Amino acid sequence: ISAQDFAVFRQTYEQQVLYLTGQIQYQQQKLTLVESTASNALQVAAVAQQQAMANEQQFKRQRKAHKKQRQSEENKSPQSSEEATEEVKPEAASMPATPVSLLSESVDEHQDSGQKNNKNTPPPPGPGDIPKMKTNEKKKILKKVDNVSGKKLHIQDLLSRAKEFGEMIPSYIHEHVKSVATECESMMSTAQQCVNDMTGDAKAMQDDLDAVANKAGEAAARLKSQLDQAHTMVGKKGVCTVGGSPPQPNDWASLVPCLGSFPRRVHVSMPCCGIDGCGTALQMMSVPFKANNVMDVEARYGPYLEAHLPGCAIHVGHHGDVNSINIDELERPVDLLCSGPPCPPWAGNGSHGGQMDMRAEVFLSVVRMVIALAKSGELKAAILENARGICNKLPGQHESFLDQMLFILRQEVPEFHWDKVELSACDYLLAQQRTRIFLRGLRTTIAAGIPAPLSPFGRRDLSEFLDHGLEPIDTSTLTEVMRKNLEDADKDVKKMVKAGTYKEGDIIVIPLDRSTGKVYQRKCTVNIVPTLTTTNRYLFITSVNKGNSKKGFHRFLHPSDP
Repeated sequence: ISAQDFAVFRQTYEQQVLYLTGQIQYQQQKLTLVESTASNALQVAAVAQQQAMANEQQFKRQRKAHKKQRQSEENKSPQSSEEATEEVKPEAASMPATPVSLLSESVDEHQDSGQKNNKNTPPPPGPGDIPKMKTNEKKKILKKVDNVSGKKLHIQDLLSRAKEFGEMIPSYIHEHVKSVATECESMMSTAQQCVNDMTGDAKAMQDDLDAVANKAGEAAARLKSQLDQAHTMVGKKGVCTVGGSPPQPNDWASLVPCLGSFPRRVHVSMPCCGIDGCGTALQMMSVPFKANNVMDVEARYGPYLEAHLPGCAIHVGHHGDVNSINIDELERPVDLLCSGPPCPPWAGNGSHGGQMDMRAEVFLSVVRMVIALAKSGELKAAILENARGICNKLPGQHESFLDQMLFILRQEVPEFHWDKVELSACDYLLAQQRTRIFLRGLRTTIAAGIPAPLSPFGRRDLSEFLDHGLEPIDTSTLTEVMRKNLEDADKDVKKMVKAGTYKEGDIIVIPLDRSTGKVYQRKCTVNIVPTLTTTNRYLFITSVNKGNSKKGFHRFLHPSDP
């Protein structure tokens, strides 16, 4: 073969070897984890065995003591020869008892001590009989009903307090908490009816009451967290006073070209959906669509996604693990697949493990999903989004992970066009530092190539998004750590102003949950917010003012800031 063909073959072979090496290391990590789990299981089994032996010894001692007690009672009040014979025979024929048999014998003997004659004891209820409730079971159920009632009253109190904050508390949180309160009322009514009739499965009823009480506690904690956040953001406790008219978000529908009419709804698959940026964009562009395969491992996204995508099956928590989904289990059909696999393997703040990071397996699972759907003939387009670091090469690599994926997709799915583009949110009228890489694919029968992304819309200053009517926060309401972090940040801001880096009127964004000298150090931004996530909710904004003039902004980023 020619030297050029040999070079291409060698490059392809090296890429395959590198990929397989990564897979081997990943499997070795999994094997280490399994071995660790097995070791822990053996330790637990050993402890359980020791406990079982201790229980067996305890049962033997209890049986021996009980036998002595019966013998002493028989000596005091001798029984008839017939009754004595009936009691001696089982002991003579008994086998060495196991812990389980000892426990059953102890229970039987305890029942016999309370019933001199058990010949008239009624048989246990049959499958069609409704079990009768005992008095002690009734007391336990009533106690649990009181617990659920207290949880419900707590929820109602939080809901009444949430009215003061209006739209600051998300509507899906309101609806979820209200539904839990209704469920508590229904369960309490059912339990009370069973108690009044003294019928029903007491154990199952207690379990149901415990479950609804736990659910109510979680709902109350979620709502209280929102209330605490609202209190902190406005710098007050009790009443929220929002002055002025908050700015309006971008009108995206007026910024995109007319897409025309659609003969039917577009079926959009959303693995690793997050908070559903894809669905939000489609809704703003008035595209009729039906979402399927809505999956994410973050269970806390569930209530929001259910409210945002009504009528769609939502898979969150362990049910939303893309790695555990088989291809033949996917919801069909799929016209467009839009996914944002986890970015920590390639993020700037991560461990920079790249494809060696176990979490990178999710990206590979989504790629396999794309290949399978494309080969089935129904997939028409695909978009995969991730951090800019996915284009970086690891030491010893000839290509980045994304370039390797592009090579595989072009080889495996030649019926698609494939490319990658880099876009920044700040170029599209958003005052946010968010640069992302988009891997795009389009079926060749639809167009001769993938259309270029929309041209930048322009830039907007951060002050255009902020609600100028909100008052500065009372720093005494902050935690001690946050006050310390704010004081340190203020000192740094003053140094920057003195050096001429910051000027009067600039708006500085400070993450108050970050400290100097830590692993994740504090990084302030000027006139733009950092990448917004569901975890960096402690972003503090402050204005640069000379002299003793009053600060224009000195508060947390607020939900009314669009």
